[in-house]
Amino acid sequence: MEGTFKLPKQEHCTQETAACLAYLDAGGRLNVWSQSQLAHLARRELAHIFKMPVRKIKVLTPSSAAASDSEAPWAPSPSPSHSR
Repeated sequence: MEGTFKLPKQEHCTQETAACLAYLDAGGRLNVWSQSQLAHLARRELAHIFKMPVRKIKVLTPSSAAASDSEAPWAPSPSPSHSR
């Protein structure tokens, strides 16, 4: 393999682990703890994926979520004790 390759001097990397915590409550509401910085977009995506009304989805995000442009709105990380 021959070629010229140019790479950035620095590459973005998140330090936190990726995980998700979710459950359906007795009223049929989907509760999700996520590291997402865009909870409203995550709600819409989850509503579409699970074919549920947006009002039946609650996305909780930790206030300590690190800023990252590379994370999708549904990128998960549980932290219910620090939810907004």
